[in-house]
Amino acid sequence: MVNGLVPERADAVGKGNADGGGAAVAVPFDVADLEAVQAGAARARAELGGHLDVLVHNAGVPADFGQGQFRSLTPAGGGLL
Repeated sequence: MVNGLVPERADAVGKGNADGGGAAVAVPFDVADLEAVQAGAARARAELGGHLDVLVHNAGVPADFGQGQFRSLTPAGGGLL
């Protein structure tokens, strides 16, 4: 699954992955929207045979986000999903 806010960029990365022999589906959504994340992951699983093998999370973080331990962040607290 290739995610990004800009569909054309996600599509280009997914195509590059497929051209290199991999399997990927472009699923653009905002990672700050929990329902969009869940729907995007469900779509990717459906299109890729029922599971995701690898997840690399590299979303940008605003400067005013603050600091905290990764394990303590929750969707309800405005942290990670």
